[in-house]
Amino acid sequence: MPTFLNKILPAIFALFLVCVLASTAWSRALTGAAELSYLNYSAKNDVGKLSDAAQWTQSYSVLYTKSGLFRNGRLGFYDVKLGYEWSLLDVDLTLGTSKGSINEDTNKLLYSGELLFAPGGLPFKLYAFSYDLAHADFRQGSLLGRRGADPLKLSSGVIIDPGVFVGIDNGTHVSSGFTFEAGIKNGSYRGQYRDVLSRFPKLLISYSDDYVLDKERLEPVDYRLRDLAFISLNKKDNWFHYKVTSFTDNIDSSNDYSITQFILGTIDHTQKRQWINLTNWIRLSVDANYIVTDDNHDLRGQAEEFDLNLFTLLRRDGFVSSSYVNFNRFSQGDRISRALSLPFWVTYERTRNQRWRGILQYDAEATEDTETGDQWESKDYYTRLQLETFLSDRRWVLTPSAALESVEATRGNGQGAEITLSLATNARLRQKASWFGRYSAKVNEGSLDASDSDVNWLEQEFDGSVTKQFTPRLSAGLHANVVLRNGDLYGNAVYHITGNSQLSQFITDQVIQLESGGSQDGTGAYASVGATADHFSTGRLKNRASVYLEYWNVETASKYELTAEHRLDYNSRSITASMVNRLVHGDGLGRSTVSSQLSQGAGVVAAEQLEYKFEHTSSLHYEPNRAFKNKSFFSLFLTDIAERSFRVSNVAAYSFYKVNGLVRKVSDFSAEVAYENYTGGNVESVFSLLTQARYYPIYNVTLGASVRYQYASPANRAEITYGLMASRTFPKFAISLRYELGFRDAEQGDPNGTLEEQRWSVNVSKKL
Repeated sequence: MPTFLNKILPAIFALFLVCVLASTAWSRALTGAAELSYLNYSAKNDVGKLSDAAQWTQSYSVLYTKSGLFRNGRLGFYDVKLGYEWSLLDVDLTLGTSKGSINEDTNKLLYSGELLFAPGGLPFKLYAFSYDLAHADFRQGSLLGRRGADPLKLSSGVIIDPGVFVGIDNGTHVSSGFTFEAGIKNGSYRGQYRDVLSRFPKLLISYSDDYVLDKERLEPVDYRLRDLAFISLNKKDNWFHYKVTSFTDNIDSSNDYSITQFILGTIDHTQKRQWINLTNWIRLSVDANYIVTDDNHDLRGQAEEFDLNLFTLLRRDGFVSSSYVNFNRFSQGDRISRALSLPFWVTYERTRNQRWRGILQYDAEATEDTETGDQWESKDYYTRLQLETFLSDRRWVLTPSAALESVEATRGNGQGAEITLSLATNARLRQKASWFGRYSAKVNEGSLDASDSDVNWLEQEFDGSVTKQFTPRLSAGLHANVVLRNGDLYGNAVYHITGNSQLSQFITDQVIQLESGGSQDGTGAYASVGATADHFSTGRLKNRASVYLEYWNVETASKYELTAEHRLDYNSRSITASMVNRLVHGDGLGRSTVSSQLSQGAGVVAAEQLEYKFEHTSSLHYEPNRAFKNKSFFSLFLTDIAERSFRVSNVAAYSFYKVNGLVRKVSDFSAEVAYENYTGGNVESVFSLLTQARYYPIYNVTLGASVRYQYASPANRAEITYGLMASRTFPKFAISLRYELGFRDAEQGDPNGTLEEQRWSVNVSKKL
């Protein structure tokens, strides 16, 4: 009993002091809080007691605030805070036959200061700050075990989360800095110096310093982060930026880094790009960046990067042209790389029914290692010309295009060419049927490297689709795609004119499986054909059905996939529902993974290749009024080798309201249920149920109860948890009590018998 009094008496005295301060004349300038909590946790089985913990925490803080205005706000304002915080953690632990305790208390000075000096009418403003208001944080550990946040998920450890703390994190976290702006508009000044002050140069200086120190926590920290930015406007649109960021870790210097950046150009102080109008049809924007990075983690040493950007935009009489020139130089250690990009886009609308588009692009890259003497260079020349022609009163669009590309690189040279012809209905006009057809031919020729790995292939692609609107609510469509490639199938000799991605990926997979070293000759083919149908009901129901077949083939392998899919969506004021069904059949589906969402078991990978798989998901959200809401979810996964996953869940909640002049909630009831069964070499099923109730006899009193039940097989493990709670809140005072009791049946073959855990806690808080 004396030990308990030694713990409770300081708390009683602190609460009394808080109440006294709240009643004094300083109460308007004082804010503060007092928080006390007591927790008791125990666990036992048929053999004996497993663990026991008694925890007592206290935390008190008080803060004095003084704020005011300079010259009734015409010059600015100030805000000053000064306070103190003290926290205590006292834990007695028993783990089996071992006993221990944790006794820790911390104290800290809290402060904050803000100052704004902004004389009305003068073109400058200064804002400065410094504060450390970080409160103590009780650190929760895993000495007695932890339980996940999802109450429906099985736990292999404890039944009830003990909630026992192992320490207090209460270090220093000081944030300081200032911002100075000049050359801004700040009110209206009409004095004799008005003309002089209006020409004051624009200037922004910003500095921030964050210092964090806490060597008593589980993972000690001691670092400082500084940021400095100096930005000025030299002339009309020419801005100069100087920025420095440095991080210093006083515990591990390998984490130190610094970044210095210089920017000169049309990037303003808000990091927005500004444009210069040279004429009424020519716009220009340019900037240069120089960045130096020194990271102790990077063993290659300091890195330097220079970046130059030039944007131009020309627009006149149906002619639009734009370009983006970029030069980049990067050096680090013995490695230097350079890159130059010169793209030029042109659009010319000759007549209402004819539009030309073109691009001319040059890219060059070079990398050099001064230590080894290794060099790598690449030059890419690419051009494309496209014509859009509107036919038959603009109902059809005929689009021929041609492209050429040449690459000169250390790895080898390559050439590519492409011609494309497409015909489609004009999407801007409402038509009963939308048609699209396209033919393209691509050629790649060259070498992958400086040795004898050559690329020489011709690829032809046919693409077509038609979509018809039968009624305002029903539409359907067909689409087909065929790709044929002949020659050395693997690899691309250029960068822009490349092969079809579906066929290229299949060829790459076969090359990796055959370990052929980078070539596969012959003929490759990819084909897909499909149909879709969309229906919109008079209400808010949407249906979409689709079926498509895909086929891949090379001389060494082939595969196909047939997919059928249906999707339903419904939305109304009170109901939201969706359903997706997907069936896939083929000879190249690979191996699937079946996993559980309610248990902690790992997913099971199928040992055989699948031939078909079926997936279904559906959800329903029903909320007819504010008193009732329900959410349901269902998923199903099936395969042809006896693998399956089945999960269903439902969450329902109902609230009772009382009308007596005002509408007041009286009680809440909710129930969450989930069931899951999955197989894949073993059988596992999980059932979880959570019910909760809350009763509010008066507006600031809450009474609650909960029951959680879980069952898992084939272990035949059952678990049940009961909970009670009560709380009462006032504007500046709150008290709450919680009690939990849990049981878990012994698994088959477990000699320890039933596990029993209980936990109760009391929390009291008072605010000034």
